[in-house]
Amino acid sequence: MNSKLLLITGNYYPEPTGIGRYNSEMIDWLADNGFDCTVISTYPYYPYWKVQAPYNKRNKRFTREIKITAGNNKITVYRCPHYTPANPTGAKRMLFDFTFFISVFFKLIGLAGKKFEYVMTVAPPLPLLLCINPYQKRNCYTIYRTYRWMPQKS
Repeated sequence: MNSKLLLITGNYYPEPTGIGRYNSEMIDWLADNGFDCTVISTYPYYPYWKVQAPYNKRNKRFTREIKITAGNNKITVYRCPHYTPANPTGAKRMLFDFTFFISVFFKLIGLAGKKFEYVMTVAPPLPLLLCINPYQKRNCYTIYRTYRWMPQKS
């Protein structure tokens, strides 16, 4: 029986760069190496700060999709509606993170009967730490991964 893992992240496949690409490759590897993986994520928007086609036609509702890995394993992906600012400022970015957090909260209520051995969140956004708190009280390993943003010199 495969270990069940839930990843909660704001960035995931098919984002071509950054955290989304890393998360996708990590979950693909885990699925191909014996984990039953489920992902809760936003609709792909990065690096363009615009929901990408074909997701832009359904990004106002919760959806479920199945991603097939190179090893022919299935990953269940739940997409959550969220606000995506065209020009992200500090305040708009906080609103973006907050709307994703609220969507994740409701999606987790819908998945309340499903049991996971591992729950991982990848930040930003930082409020996702609150989403894994209920899992810390169960017989479940919780992993909170953060990425530092480094200023770039031009």
